[in-house]
Amino acid sequence: MGVPKKALPLLLAVLAACSQPQGGNPGGGNPGTGNPGGGNPGGGQCAAIVRENVTVPTRAVNGPSACDYLVDGMVYIRSTLTIEPGTVIRFTKDSSLWIESGELIAIGTLNARITLEGLSPIQGFWNGITLSSQAGRVDLQYVDLKDAGQTSTVPYAPQAALSGFGGGQLTLKHSTISNSYVHGAVLDESLVEFANNRFYGNRWNGLVIDADKVPLLDSTSDYAGGDKPNGDPGVRLSGGTYVSTAATWKKLNAPYFLGSYVKVEDTLTLQPGVHFVADGGWLSIEPGGTFVAVGTAAEPIVFTGVTQTPGAWDGIYFSVGNRSQNHRLEYVQMSYGGGGPRELITNGLITNYSAGLYIAHSSFRHSSRWAISCTDENRALVRLGPGNTFSNNAFGDVDPDCNPTNAP
Repeated sequence: MGVPKKALPLLLAVLAACSQPQGGNPGGGNPGTGNPGGGNPGGGQCAAIVRENVTVPTRAVNGPSACDYLVDGMVYIRSTLTIEPGTVIRFTKDSSLWIESGELIAIGTLNARITLEGLSPIQGFWNGITLSSQAGRVDLQYVDLKDAGQTSTVPYAPQAALSGFGGGQLTLKHSTISNSYVHGAVLDESLVEFANNRFYGNRWNGLVIDADKVPLLDSTSDYAGGDKPNGDPGVRLSGGTYVSTAATWKKLNAPYFLGSYVKVEDTLTLQPGVHFVADGGWLSIEPGGTFVAVGTAAEPIVFTGVTQTPGAWDGIYFSVGNRSQNHRLEYVQMSYGGGGPRELITNGLITNYSAGLYIAHSSFRHSSRWAISCTDENRALVRLGPGNTFSNNAFGDVDPDCNPTNAP
């Protein structure tokens, strides 16, 4: 949708209405260079400059210029900002959009995508979009988010082009996030819809996500980046998160990266072909949790270390109080776990306290301790079906305390 040039001064006045003092920049470590403000750094190619907060309902429109708006500084969204299809918004060095108590509605179309990009195409040139704990609806569809994402000196602050602090309701569909100096996106409990997105050319992971939001991920999205891969190829699971409702995790075009613990409090089902790469992390199957990992001969489920070193990650731990008899591992390949020399959580690739496990057609290799370990010989029950193989496990294959029995 175009807008007459004579309407641009009026539009700019609306954007500047109810202005508030600018806030500080919460980020740091920006490797880019550029003009942080003053005049029109784009040499006249952006039709309007935005330096004020959005405090009244505002619409950004697609005009005749190659760049419709230049955001210069931190802009707080305290009302509803709607961005029309085809609109191009550029950002000066270190600039950002902070969704404080308002809404951001940016819904483009297949043929009229919305572009949010740095004034210079430098990795991490601008800060990005952040949802505060009080944010409202944020709807990004057919949006290309480029050149944002910086390191931060604020403790516990997400470091990504798109991130949040637990507020809002985020929809991310048919969109791309690229060229971040840190992660592409860090998505927490604010995520409500996700489909057909692409993450590429980001310095760290393309996507970091809470465990309880993983079921929203789809197999058609590109998490690896194709010919412009992310620096870390996996979908990183946020450390210290929970699977609190029954969930199925799909096979993606990139592995799940486990760098800390994820606690499973309900039924977690892994589809064939799911791949985990871990660095010191572990899955903890809590009381009330059930773990079902059933792959196929053609598409096994894989757990391995970020390095091919015994003890590179901890393992899968069936915790005290978990008495479920419905845990199943079939066509699962586990390797290079077992934890470090002082590990208190796991004592093998699998550590079981009192749960009943059925394991078949699976392989266990290169554990720094046991392949399968148990901590209570009077309670643990491991049923070994056909087709299991064991090799190069430092303490042995199956701990006698597991009371292993053969099963069909």
